[in-house]
Amino acid sequence: MFQFRSCPRCRGDVFLEDQGGLQDLVCLQCGYRRPLPQGALPPQGIRVEVVITGEGR
Repeated sequence: MFQFRSCPRCRGDVFLEDQGGLQDLVCLQCGYRRPLPQGALPPQGIRVEVVITGEGR
């Protein structure tokens, strides 16, 4: 999930990082990280799925 211009530090784009049940909101531009409490729903945003097919070049 991405949220555009949502970083409180730099107004950059943040995404939801899930590591074994622990979730953080992380800024792509400055690296700001905010943990989400367990069981909390992340803010609504755009869901992005990356699908890689075939061999790399």
